[in-house]
Amino acid sequence: NPSAINNQTANFSDGVGLIRSEQLFIKTGKHPHTIINNEKSKFVETAVNDLTTLYHRYYSLKKQTPIITFRSCNLDTNQLRKLKSGESFEQQETNPFLGFRGALRAINKPNILKLEMDILSRVNSNLDQPINLMLPFVRTGFELKQVWDQIENLSASPVYQPPMWLQLNTPENLLNIEDYLSIPISAVCINLKTVHALLHSIDPYSPDIYDHYSINHQLLTSMIKKVVRGCSELDHQIGVYFIMSEFDQQLIEFASDQKIKGLIMPEKLLLQTYQFLTSQSDKNVKH
Repeated sequence: NPSAINNQTANFSDGVGLIRSEQLFIKTGKHPHTIINNEKSKFVETAVNDLTTLYHRYYSLKKQTPIITFRSCNLDTNQLRKLKSGESFEQQETNPFLGFRGALRAINKPNILKLEMDILSRVNSNLDQPINLMLPFVRTGFELKQVWDQIENLSASPVYQPPMWLQLNTPENLLNIEDYLSIPISAVCINLKTVHALLHSIDPYSPDIYDHYSINHQLLTSMIKKVVRGCSELDHQIGVYFIMSEFDQQLIEFASDQKIKGLIMPEKLLLQTYQFLTSQSDKNVKH
């Protein structure tokens, strides 16, 4: 929502780190394939206008070109079935969180990805700095290669092809980061909540269970160091970002020590994080 970007949000951040594609579909209440079949042009027009307005709204407040990242649709089958006509397009899954979603869906049913590429190509043709495309729930390096090939084929023009960001959601992503770095991605974003949850075989969106397991900082940071090292050893620099759903002083301090490029977080955490980082910076100056 462009109107939600206020002076404080703009002052404490460099942009909008995660725009969820699925919210565009949820607003209509309709399954994406219904939209693609019946009202694609109207949907694309609305999305292009919303993203362009968001970009200019941020720029007008910050007086600086914003970093904006649009994440490809990450709805699971259970969520898609709840949308209008969803049961016509989706099968029932017993564990949809770990099922047919993310890259696996994009490879086998590329219509939604094609729709998103149409939107981003049009938006980026009108902006000074392109909006990035973040890929969620990619389970293997081979899947990433397949999605990358699709993106190249779907791009209307290489000039307007969005820079590709990769969201790391599973321990495998971090442990085998080299498998993913052969693809020309611009950034990797570590979803700390899902990586932590899957390390303990728990559902990150089941708070009654999730809240029983505290983060193993030593284990998590050792895996993150592998990612940072792998990215820095390449000929071209790949930005490493943290996606944080809650304030964690240890991980923020670790991010600063490791020169993590940015933190992606809910707006409610901005002020607290900004104040903490400022206080740390003041301490370092005094020392």
